[in-house]
Amino acid sequence: MCKLALAVLLCLPALLFASAPASLLLVSPVLLVLFSRIRPEEVLDNYTRGQIHGYIAANPGERQSTIREALGLNNGTAVYHLQRLESEQLIKSATDGPSRRYYPAGINVPGPEPDRPSEVQRLVLSAIMGAPGISQRELGSLLDLSPATVNYHVERLEARGLLRRERAGMRYRLFVNLFTPDLRPEPADGRRTAPGNG
Repeated sequence: MCKLALAVLLCLPALLFASAPASLLLVSPVLLVLFSRIRPEEVLDNYTRGQIHGYIAANPGERQSTIREALGLNNGTAVYHLQRLESEQLIKSATDGPSRRYYPAGINVPGPEPDRPSEVQRLVLSAIMGAPGISQRELGSLLDLSPATVNYHVERLEARGLLRRERAGMRYRLFVNLFTPDLRPEPADGRRTAPGNG
């Protein structure tokens, strides 16, 4: 409040008696004081940002859409606060296919294993194995994924040789290739078995 009173006192003579360029020279230092950068320890003072930070601490690895829905935020608000928290290094994120997952700053972020499908890709492969010949549209409805997301994962899985698309009229039908070692479950101890031993 004291800063505001001081700013008014400094600006009033400039606004009353000076020309426009001179008044701007007097006003600009005052504006710099009033609109200074928020200190890192004050970033979490914002209620919504604090909520998001707490949610990520309790649920590491959640996607932006899940965080947004859990806290009842609109997309713009969630994106703004997540970017702010990440720029202040209070959280970090990692890509998972077309989306990002958010983690507290002090946690090791699991990197994608280049030889293993992502979580979504494993769901896609599993759904195709359960319904061979399913179309991409049907797959999207089954997994509640957008057409763009389904296409993204199908293209990557096809490039890796894990599935194939066969044209049937106007649509493509999806099939999992017969030998897909990436789909074998990992043992409880986390070690992978050789192709002939599992």
